[in-house]
Amino acid sequence: MKNKFFAVHGHFYQPKRQDPWHNTVERESGAAPHHNWNQKITDECYGPNALKRIAFKEKDEFISNYSRISFNFGPTLFSWLEEHYPDLFISIVEADRVSQRLFGEGNAIAQVYNHPIMPLISLKDKKIQIKWGMDFFRFKFKREPLGMWLSETAVDNETLEALAEQNIKFTILSPHQAKAFRKAGAAEPVQIKDGVFDLSKPYKWVSPRNKSNSLHLFFYDRILADRMTSELENTEKFYLRVSSLYSQDKTPQLFSMASDGENYGHHIKKGDLYLSDLITRIIKDKKLELTNFSAFLRDHKSEDLVEINENTAWSCPHGVGRWKENCGCRHNVNFKSQEWRSILKKNLDAMSAELDGLFLEEGLKYFNDPEKALEEYSHCLDLPNPEETVRFIHSRSREHLSPQATKNALLLLEMQKNKLLMYTSCGWFFDDITNTETLIILKHALRAAEIAKGFGKDLSAYLKNISLVKSNLKGVNFPALLEGLEKRHYTPKKTAFEFALSNFTGYRQPFECHSDYRGKTLREKNSGSEYFVLASMTTISTLEQSEFFIHLYREKDNIFYRLKRSGPEGWDGDLALITAKKYEAFEAGDLSALPEEKRGIFSVLTGENERSKKLKDWLLKLSSINFTLENTVSVFKAFKNLTETGFKENEIPFSYETAKFLLTEALRYENNPDVKKTAAEWIAFISGSGLKSLLWKLDLLREKNIVGMK
Repeated sequence: MKNKFFAVHGHFYQPKRQDPWHNTVERESGAAPHHNWNQKITDECYGPNALKRIAFKEKDEFISNYSRISFNFGPTLFSWLEEHYPDLFISIVEADRVSQRLFGEGNAIAQVYNHPIMPLISLKDKKIQIKWGMDFFRFKFKREPLGMWLSETAVDNETLEALAEQNIKFTILSPHQAKAFRKAGAAEPVQIKDGVFDLSKPYKWVSPRNKSNSLHLFFYDRILADRMTSELENTEKFYLRVSSLYSQDKTPQLFSMASDGENYGHHIKKGDLYLSDLITRIIKDKKLELTNFSAFLRDHKSEDLVEINENTAWSCPHGVGRWKENCGCRHNVNFKSQEWRSILKKNLDAMSAELDGLFLEEGLKYFNDPEKALEEYSHCLDLPNPEETVRFIHSRSREHLSPQATKNALLLLEMQKNKLLMYTSCGWFFDDITNTETLIILKHALRAAEIAKGFGKDLSAYLKNISLVKSNLKGVNFPALLEGLEKRHYTPKKTAFEFALSNFTGYRQPFECHSDYRGKTLREKNSGSEYFVLASMTTISTLEQSEFFIHLYREKDNIFYRLKRSGPEGWDGDLALITAKKYEAFEAGDLSALPEEKRGIFSVLTGENERSKKLKDWLLKLSSINFTLENTVSVFKAFKNLTETGFKENEIPFSYETAKFLLTEALRYENNPDVKKTAAEWIAFISGSGLKSLLWKLDLLREKNIVGMK
């Protein structure tokens, strides 16, 4: 029987990139030709690791990397994958089930919900993060989580006790986070220096406050994990490095390597292939056996005790300074100051305290137990269903709630959700406050403050303090940048304007749209140069519904609007006001009111130059996409023609979605003798384009024999 075990853990995570008002991801220019970083990293890492490249010795079949490594997917990433790459999502869940056949326990472990630094948040918020993370895991993987990943492995005793109280059996830490160990039966602990101690076994942590609370800690080999980023490409050499870790002791030994999962294909190009090769080499080793932490702990529990260095993390040598102060951690040596971190933390903490107070004060008007309702709100977070949400609110309310009271109750929960999201760790991780991930958490802060204002609480002073931070980037006006985030975000009025624009121009969002808003035309009048519409707009996440009267008219390459909430006077009264040129009650504006990406699309639809006309034809063609062979051929020809006439992929709206669509259709037709040559042409075109990283999808669907990838 083998006594040498090895485990690889991949921590797969992205922050919640969706705009908190609209629930869509805005274009991220650094990810071009992809629309956003989630797409790019999916094509480079999350997708390729799902391809079945590893021989499954029990049967004549192959399995993916996910079936052989321990892993966690952050909920904010995994729910996005489920929406946008459902077949990939299914493959990952299936891989966990395969691992249960292989090891007796599943590879997947849970993660605290939105990746906060646990020692830096309150105990109440710790418990919510754990509860939401566990509920998400149960919902997706259909089983209880045995382990839980802590963001940046940041840890304190309070966090471990909260995990133990929820029956989490283990977590994974870096060796420098261990303070001392005591062998079973020994009288005194042994102090650990520089993370040097026996890493080949789990250790039992017992709560200093309550001895009945305990769990096990695995400490990965940090030297191995650090070397991996530069040595994985030479898998034979790296495999020998792994093999050299073990002693001749007959006692079961487990060594492990933990790192960001994005190393396997995104940070390390072809990292997914190198990982598959490493796994294959270990499988063939007669003395070494792959396992996961759950399986090893089941068979090899340890009574050796460990104490931790509190307020430490794997990615900051200064404890948890990287997420609260100018500790010196940065990527770019030219970005001298990170004083903004402490200013951001101080003001968000003050905001958080006021939001908590407001939630409790207002929540008692609606809920039997507001804090319990917030804990259980996890059931409504993922792919929200309005009917289910209403049932949830009413089941936890003090009394039967009116429609308005139901909306108020839901807004309070949404306020607290955004409060939690504003503590996502990567908001502090990078070098400057203008970084994309920092702007993401600031949007959540703005959204929480906006909801609070509706309940009479003004938190603008904290946002004002944050706006005064100076960027390391020369020429950047951060106050103006933050003001722009506040002014340009989606509101029901702006979505009503966009809805009217779509009607006016004949443009429909192609492919799937995951917006939080839905519009319905109640009445309309279109004269060609002017358009009038009465529209009902619904916000799915908060159940808010409003009716708007919108008047659109063209001037040169722009479209202007006059808009107001529809009042008692209704359609006839509002139309009469416009006809009489009584505009006082109307809000006025033009395309500049829209967020940048949508502004660009509608500017194309109204433009008169040759370039705009070509892109307009393209957008209208996509608007009428119908998935027939004739239509697909037409879309391909138009797409190919644009690329041959000087347009780069990232300059063509929906280029990524179009390539994804063409691959799906190619799979549908590639075995049809009448059109397989045409299907092969689509595949060849994408293979030669800047979107060739999409090709893993074709391989995945061929493996699964699935037609209909989204």
